[in-house]
Amino acid sequence: MILNKDNDDNAGKTGHLLKYIIWSIIALGMLLRITVYLQCNSMFLDEANVARNIFERTYSGLIHPLDYYTYAPPLFLWIIKGCTSAFGFSEYAFRLYPFLCGLLSLLLMLSVLKHYAGYKGIWYAILLLSFGPIYVYYVQVTKQYVPDILFTLMLLWLALNNPPETKSAGKLFL
Repeated sequence: MILNKDNDDNAGKTGHLLKYIIWSIIALGMLLRITVYLQCNSMFLDEANVARNIFERTYSGLIHPLDYYTYAPPLFLWIIKGCTSAFGFSEYAFRLYPFLCGLLSLLLMLSVLKHYAGYKGIWYAILLLSFGPIYVYYVQVTKQYVPDILFTLMLLWLALNNPPETKSAGKLFL
């Protein structure tokens, strides 16, 4: 009995340590994203062309194919236009939505991964999302890639937290 109690105590200590490590990784990932966002790098050509379309068009005009050989989904463009309408036409306003999505995706990734594995199995995935160069870079770019990550995680989270009922699922095929 005493041997099992010691093992349980060690497992509890390990679990608390892993939780601390995972939350530290998330906090550092958020701090990295904040730092990159606040650097306010100049826009590159594709990003500037998206900004031109947002500046030159109305909300309804953003439904149509964009000029300057750029592509982006209308909902993304509408949200960015709302940010620029509220905060002015600056790099910070254009990049606010991807930045916020980048912060939220770290938290949502943890929630989604908890369904698949314990804390022992998810630290590495959180580490990759927190510090992966491509994930950090696109937080400060006016492109839809980071919001795509967030919406994918949201759909996974909704699917995991709302499993289909077997009774109603069978009715679809009758």
